[in-house]
Amino acid sequence: RVQAIGYAHSFFSPICSFQAGSQTVQFGNALFSKYPILSQETFFTSGSFQPDCSTPDFQINARNAQIVKLSTGEKTLHVINHHG
Repeated sequence: RVQAIGYAHSFFSPICSFQAGSQTVQFGNALFSKYPILSQETFFTSGSFQPDCSTPDFQINARNAQIVKLSTGEKTLHVINHHG
């Protein structure tokens, strides 16, 4: 668990989901932080959220970016996370 190694805060932005047996699994970007998250936002740089990425019409190049504001205690840190 990421909390055990010091990352008490997290933010997940899914790109797609699919069925794996009886479970729904999501795929996307994740950010883990030891600092509290003050605000979080997701926007798509390509495509849009795909509710079922196992279908033939799945957009293979769907991408999103996360914009997060963290509080370090002394300062505010702005982070952009994008997988291209």
